[in-house]
Amino acid sequence: MILGIDAGGTSTSFVMYDEAGEIVLTHKDKTMHFMTVGFDGITQRLTDFVNVLKDKEIRDEDLFVVIGMAGYGEDLKIREKIEASVFKVFPQAIIMNDAHFAHISALNNQDGVLVISGTGSIAFHKKNNEFSRKGGFGYLIDDGGSGFWIGKQILRTFSRQIDGQIPKTRLYFEMKDQLKLSNDYDIIALVSGLGNEYRNWVADLAGMMSDVNDKYLENIYQSAGIELANMVNSIDVHETTNVAVYGSVLKHNSLVYESFNDNLKDA
Repeated sequence: MILGIDAGGTSTSFVMYDEAGEIVLTHKDKTMHFMTVGFDGITQRLTDFVNVLKDKEIRDEDLFVVIGMAGYGEDLKIREKIEASVFKVFPQAIIMNDAHFAHISALNNQDGVLVISGTGSIAFHKKNNEFSRKGGFGYLIDDGGSGFWIGKQILRTFSRQIDGQIPKTRLYFEMKDQLKLSNDYDIIALVSGLGNEYRNWVADLAGMMSDVNDKYLENIYQSAGIELANMVNSIDVHETTNVAVYGSVLKHNSLVYESFNDNLKDA
């Protein structure tokens, strides 16, 4: 049987197929991104899933395993640590970046560009079996147009509304209500105490505030779309090519998607 693992920045999806391509098992777990759970956490997530298989009397030794792993990028030292963590559980697993993994699915292994905006962001391009990427540097450096990027802009705007640098709008009142802040400055202790959950918590603000009608939020979402479009526009493409989108931000925030689409340049 074949086991596909989509290990993204927010969650991990396990899907098992039989030889006929029929789904026989699905399972969902929290992220195994090394920046959230550490490298030992990757091993633990996979071990937890093996225990799920054992409960169902499925032998993990009989599986052909392919993993699309967020964070499995250009840094060779990080790649080696991820591989070591995975191989402790699945020694024969094939590991690739989660954007590469999603590209194969979204574009049916054809040439084109896949733009992902979820917790993080990246543009992944394939032509003649050669892959290139734009973005994907991670939230500590630059994940332009991602859920984290949007969430950080929301926090910045909220803080400036708190101290009167800019006028209070619905964004301010929604944030205070949703986060249950009795005092405006409680936001400092809240964010400071998040630890390893900081990245995902900030990214979740993008979804939490996506239906709020507010001029500052509208500007943030439009700017996010431009950030994502700029990644695609910087790819050296001289002919018409397919562009697919993936991730919660582009899939569920119409303002981001419309801005992204409007700012794509013709080849």
